[in-house]
Amino acid sequence: MEQLTMSNREVDKVKVIQNTIDGRFSWPQAAEILSLSERQVGRLCAKVRKEGNRGIIHGLKGRPSNNRLEEGLGDKVGGFV
Repeated sequence: MEQLTMSNREVDKVKVIQNTIDGRFSWPQAAEILSLSERQVGRLCAKVRKEGNRGIIHGLKGRPSNNRLEEGLGDKVGGFV
């Protein structure tokens, strides 16, 4: 089982989204609390229902960037890396 590492902001976001799923908050209330659009709250609710708490975490967290340079290429170009 993989361990999740979440920032404080992500933990707070999970709590609000979970309360929204449980019916304690409406989408507009959750959107106001999280400073997001109502549509984004709906997307987050669906993602948390499907993936659990992992749905809040950015998909590339803990992985290298897709736009990274090849190893050693910065040295060849002039030491920018």
